[in-house]
Amino acid sequence: MTYVSDCYYPVAPDALLLVNGLKNIIAFGFLYGVVPWVMDVGYVDSFGTQAGLYIAILVVFGLPLYFFGEKIRHASAQWRVIL
Repeated sequence: MTYVSDCYYPVAPDALLLVNGLKNIIAFGFLYGVVPWVMDVGYVDSFGTQAGLYIAILVVFGLPLYFFGEKIRHASAQWRVIL
């Protein structure tokens, strides 16, 4: 949320609403699916798989942002909705 409010200041209220709404939807879906999964297979198996998924998501989305984040910010700053 800090990143959005800092990089997209002109549309920060709308962007923060979108980020918070998506975060809550993802949290609901995660809990809706994980609780029965933990009850079926146990904590060790489910949390090990969740850790692997977390690392995969971090690599897929985090590394490109680390290397190309500045270019992405400069390109998206020129979008009409931001101006």
